[in-house]
Amino acid sequence: MDPITQKTQNTGFNNQQFLLAALGYVWFICLAILFLKRDDPFIHAHAKNGTALFVLSVLWFFPVFGVIILAFELYGLYQAFIGNSYKLPIIGDWLEKYKV
Repeated sequence: MDPITQKTQNTGFNNQQFLLAALGYVWFICLAILFLKRDDPFIHAHAKNGTALFVLSVLWFFPVFGVIILAFELYGLYQAFIGNSYKLPIIGDWLEKYKV
């Protein structure tokens, strides 16, 4: 068995899971993933972050906020795609507190 296959089998690497988590940061798709993937904590956590950023982008549609929100979305998308857990700096604590 080659080292890459062995590594992915040992770590439980799942391309579909990471892709769905990354799609949790895309505007309207985040809402569907948030409600449809409640059983997977990794995907659900990224979808919560993406939904919070989506709501903020709708509420604060100013150029400066838009750039900041886009940066958080791209960083979160990247973290989800490579399989890392990620919590938004201030909003992440609020999302955990209120069990969104």
